[in-house]
Amino acid sequence: MFSLVEIIHDIMLYWLPNTGPSSARLYWEGMQAMRAGGMPTRKVPTPTGISMFPGEQLRLSQRLAEGRFSRLVHFREHSRGGRFAALEAPDALVSDIRDTLR
Repeated sequence: MFSLVEIIHDIMLYWLPNTGPSSARLYWEGMQAMRAGGMPTRKVPTPTGISMFPGEQLRLSQRLAEGRFSRLVHFREHSRGGRFAALEAPDALVSDIRDTLR
């Protein structure tokens, strides 16, 4: 369970810099791709790291990620956490970010 202060902090991280729409884009694009019958065919050339948490709305296997991202430098599935991984499993998320940037 999150405290009221944690919820307000999280909301403000989206509200103040006006990043709500861009953060929702990933989910919108994923749903559009699923409705169209799968992932887009063009590979993403940018070095990419993926942290997959069990509570995520959109799930991606490492095999599918490797087919979508031509430079997948990091992929890890976790046993706990989800949509708010930074609050639910911050140590795991920070570790994945560091591994990706290495």
